[in-house]
Amino acid sequence: MALAYAFLDESGKYRSNDVVSFGAVVGGGASSAKLSEEWQALLFRTGLPYFKMSEAVKFEKALSDRIPAQAANAREKSLEPFLACIAEHAELVIVMAMHVSAFQKMSKSVRHVLGSQDDPNYPMFLMTLIYARRFLNLNDSLGVICDEDEEAVLKCFSLYKKVKKTQNALRQSLASITFGDDRIFNQLQAADLIAGLGRLEARRRFSGESHAFISWFDRLSATTSANSTQFEYAFWDEEKLKNFDGAVSAAILANESSSRSIRA
Repeated sequence: MALAYAFLDESGKYRSNDVVSFGAVVGGGASSAKLSEEWQALLFRTGLPYFKMSEAVKFEKALSDRIPAQAANAREKSLEPFLACIAEHAELVIVMAMHVSAFQKMSKSVRHVLGSQDDPNYPMFLMTLIYARRFLNLNDSLGVICDEDEEAVLKCFSLYKKVKKTQNALRQSLASITFGDDRIFNQLQAADLIAGLGRLEARRRFSGESHAFISWFDRLSATTSANSTQFEYAFWDEEKLKNFDGAVSAAILANESSSRSIRA
């Protein structure tokens, strides 16, 4: 029996953004330690105190004395080694993104099944853990580590307890949830990069908004296919959510009809 670690972070708040995402970097103790060690070396080399994707996309702003304000393509090249570090050392990388207003337009009964009437974070959190569980061997366990930001702590703990309560298939695999300072846990900075990249890519796919890090997503897919790292992602746009809504609504109606027939 082994213990794997899933470092999770989110990008975007659903009350103020139409696209939100989760990013996860998963691995055993040895691979997580190697990622952190190389990440720390990259921080030293670039003069960054820590990595934050929301700061990385501010091209007009210097990030450190070694990374000045620069054009988008230059910034992408300056920070690309951080992505390479993830592709080299993470055993599983997960991106989950969802169109908020499309989620909120789904039927109430389906949103009830997904765990929330307005917040898409629960289904994304759940799907992220399902992907992570598939990565584990039969008797392995998963420790979940999230950012200690106060709002994130309350949200992630609530989501975690909800999963443990309602998802029998996951309950036995979830060992713990803990919270850490993302300025200290380099793996959380890596999850922040993945969540931010996933949100940028989702906006490109959902509404055609280009971004400077398209090659990162493409390289992550290509790089991970060449080594032991697995890359899983899901982009829930309006069409996919509408189709899902229709399929689940039909199943709910069929189940209710069957129940009425049995009672009759």
